[in-house]
Amino acid sequence: MKLSIIIPVYNIAAYLDEAVQSVREQSFTNWEIILVDDGSTDNSPVLCDQWVERDDRIKVIHKANGGLSDARNVGLMQATGDYIHFLDGDDYYASAEVLQTLMRAVEELGSPDSLLFCRQDYYEDTGKMNHERLYQTEWINGAESPTAAFEHLLKTQRFNMSACFQLLRRSLLIENQLFFEKGLLSEDVDWSILLWQHLRSVKAINCEGYCYRHRSASISTTLSIRTYKSYHYMFQKWLPQLQAIKTPLTQLQLNYLAFLFPTLLYGFYLIPKRERKEAYQLLKGMKSVLAYSSTRKSNRVVLGIKCMGFWMACRIFASYGCISKKGLKAYWKAITGK
Repeated sequence: MKLSIIIPVYNIAAYLDEAVQSVREQSFTNWEIILVDDGSTDNSPVLCDQWVERDDRIKVIHKANGGLSDARNVGLMQATGDYIHFLDGDDYYASAEVLQTLMRAVEELGSPDSLLFCRQDYYEDTGKMNHERLYQTEWINGAESPTAAFEHLLKTQRFNMSACFQLLRRSLLIENQLFFEKGLLSEDVDWSILLWQHLRSVKAINCEGYCYRHRSASISTTLSIRTYKSYHYMFQKWLPQLQAIKTPLTQLQLNYLAFLFPTLLYGFYLIPKRERKEAYQLLKGMKSVLAYSSTRKSNRVVLGIKCMGFWMACRIFASYGCISKKGLKAYWKAITGK
């Protein structure tokens, strides 16, 4: 089987070589890389062209800037592999055996639509590497349906919506037009809800194969009002649709939306102070999703709001989020501006 690795590229000249080289070092060799240069203004386009000259398994598409979703969609349309992997251009594979391990698992597990695997979190500022909690693979791989697997992942608070931490059958994505909506931040949340409505089989492997780089300047690690607007849009989009369908899966997906809401509360003091008034109104507009709370994480927020009211609960959970992520000094600066 062939694997297509889609790498969106936007102003990541400092990281691109490491990402591409981590693919070329793999013991599994039946792959293609599709570099999608999304209108980069640094040296990334030159590096892309150089890689094409060095390895005929590498293709490049130069296009006007359209965002991460657009770049992934363009790459997907050009892919020819049996399976797809989305590798962000500032991330990389953890070892030379990652793809061999994953593709062997695909065959041994009956060629599922989705193969979930694990990541390592690399924090560039500190050099620290964190390891996420492993999957209960025996339970997931023995689940009677994707809906049962979804329920298990949600109840164990192990559900990860990212496209990067799974291999996906290309035919499933193309036949069902499972593309990413352009213009959103956290677009994987929106995409994953649609994806799970089409999955026929889901398996998992505890391979810590993906190194996810946390950069202080990365849009994936920097909260802003755009983040809250994107979530507000997604909640407004999906709530009525999921409420109308009323299947076991869509009820679980409503639970999943409620599971996401606390993260926005925790991040409230991490966005610029000038944006918080608008962000607070967006949060109030989204809190109705908590009616579908089913996890420890979201139930704590429901209880906090019931006991303290939304205004105070927002600030308590935001304080916790800021202190746990950035420390007391950053928290003091966030609330005082000093």
